[in-house]
Amino acid sequence: MSQTLHRSLVLVSVFFLGLLMARNARADDADTSVKRGAGSMLLRGIVVNELGDPVAGAVLETVGYRLDAPIRITTNDRGAFVKRVPADNEYYGEPMLITGPDGQRTSFVSGYQYHPSDVKPFRIVIRPKQKTSVQVVDTDGRPVADADVRLIANHHELTHLRTDHDGTAELSYPSDAEVDWIVAHRDGKGMDYYENYDAFPSTERLQVPENITMTLQGAVDVTVKVEDSKGAPLSGIRVHPWTIHIKDKLSYVNLSGVGRFQSNNAGECKFNWFPANLLGSVTFLGHSDDYYCPGNPSYVASSPESSQLTMTMFRNSIVRGNVRYADGSPAVGIRMQGEGRGDTNHYFRDHCSTDENGNYEIKIYPDQTTILAITDQNFAAESKTDILLPEGKDIDDVDFTLSSGTLVTGVVTMGADQQPVQNQTATLIQNAAGDANLVRWNETDETGRYHFRVGPGTYTLRLVDGPSHEIVVKDEPELIVNQHLDRLPRGNLDGRVVDAAGEPVAGAVIMGESTNAPGHAGFSTTSGDEGTFATERWMDRISVHAFDIQSNQVGHQLIEPDDKNLTIELQPGGKIVGTLLKADGTPIKSRRVVLNQSPLKTFPAQNGKSIRRFAMTDEMGQYEFHAVPINVPHTLYIVSPRDENPEQLDVTIDESNVAEIKTKL
Repeated sequence: MSQTLHRSLVLVSVFFLGLLMARNARADDADTSVKRGAGSMLLRGIVVNELGDPVAGAVLETVGYRLDAPIRITTNDRGAFVKRVPADNEYYGEPMLITGPDGQRTSFVSGYQYHPSDVKPFRIVIRPKQKTSVQVVDTDGRPVADADVRLIANHHELTHLRTDHDGTAELSYPSDAEVDWIVAHRDGKGMDYYENYDAFPSTERLQVPENITMTLQGAVDVTVKVEDSKGAPLSGIRVHPWTIHIKDKLSYVNLSGVGRFQSNNAGECKFNWFPANLLGSVTFLGHSDDYYCPGNPSYVASSPESSQLTMTMFRNSIVRGNVRYADGSPAVGIRMQGEGRGDTNHYFRDHCSTDENGNYEIKIYPDQTTILAITDQNFAAESKTDILLPEGKDIDDVDFTLSSGTLVTGVVTMGADQQPVQNQTATLIQNAAGDANLVRWNETDETGRYHFRVGPGTYTLRLVDGPSHEIVVKDEPELIVNQHLDRLPRGNLDGRVVDAAGEPVAGAVIMGESTNAPGHAGFSTTSGDEGTFATERWMDRISVHAFDIQSNQVGHQLIEPDDKNLTIELQPGGKIVGTLLKADGTPIKSRRVVLNQSPLKTFPAQNGKSIRRFAMTDEMGQYEFHAVPINVPHTLYIVSPRDENPEQLDVTIDESNVAEIKTKL
């Protein structure tokens, strides 16, 4: 079964039913009464508690900023539920928040991928909620009442409360949700966010503390005025700040899927809580079913005049038509995809299905050359590749006649023993005039086979990490393109962290960076109770470093692309103790310090990204780094609050095991 489980996924597998009739019928033969596309299918599942007992009356609610209203489903007396979902070749399910009837047990399913052939049950386990108390204060430590507090997991807002008169918000949320950030903001006071990770970039998320204090350090007013192409105000448009980076944080918070900030009747969306301690700039995104925004306005912290912004939206165009079989009968439930390209980075992609009369309707972005294609598994037609409409212009009678088309298929193998490559992505790109193209994906099955059913046209086929194949489809029943790989681009790494005596070390942080492919993201994970860890990584030569802060031990090792297992032995490390002072000797608090360890200085002749660790100065201006390799050169960067070039210091810990640094700025 082709199934990829994302973070926070508390499910065993997926039960899919309802593949509609005549999946293997050819379009030009057999009785038309059994010819039906698979535009949708039924997803069936069950909700149970931590003991495995079915939960009646549990509510499943879709989560997402694009939803005007969430979709809610309630389990029956046997804990079962049914949901109708689109039947693409590969469908990425919507995130769901599941709550038991008593409100005390929950689960968060952040996403799931399924194939129409999947037939195993979809099982969700709800458990008691986790709780965190958030205290919001100003720079003088006074409580801030009526502040918005939002908990974000997998870029989705799961909880939104306001602080009480004591500045406190008691959050409760699914224990299986891997929390990214907790955000607090209040008009006129500013914004702060808690980062639930200790390195960036990293997919590892921490256990959220029981108590968190967040400090609002002043606000600036930012207004986004939303207008149509003629300058008239637009109300009800969702406006989102994309990413916000506050000074002295490890990284930014992503708010693109958070909240329901909307333009008012005057077309204005006011953000009176923007942080005065903002770093860099913030881009705003606009979302609407009827309009799209080809360019995004940005607020720049260093340019106060940019606080009054204009977002221009263009009305979408509508394409309508009919899809029929060769005998003229209506094609019901046929899945379609549209994709456009224009003079903007915001390109169009959406899907639709034909109704009981074979009719369809799809909204597209204006002024983009759009391809409209049939993406059914059993039927195909020649795509419409020349749709280009001005703003607000609709077009009818864009019709399709189906045939069995051409099956583009093949097998992907790897290694000397020609093993099939499972659960990997095949990408098919239809090319048209100019920059127009339409991208489809399929996942290899247990035999390594992929498949696309297409009409005539020119395509680019990419199989996993292999070379591109340019193919021209005419009227062939089948085109076979196989691919053999030496290895997959990414794979799993299983490891163990031990001390010099061979005893397991739990709670060690393991970080890795590629030394021969700088564009490949590294990894960060933590060892478990037995000192073991497992992570996914690029199949590169990678420098791996392990740190145990509690015991002040450190180790590092270089692994090769084909290595699947790793044991890192820790040795005693050193400690850096630093103090940051102003010119007059007063301490500098809340300043970020970065410890940079270059692979070139750890492993001779190896380049690539450095391992970076972070610390923040305390009230006395002091910071510390523990478990630092001895006799290995490092670089310290003192980050400027004005986003300027950081102060840079070279440091090497000798056999004394401690490096004390006092810096005046």
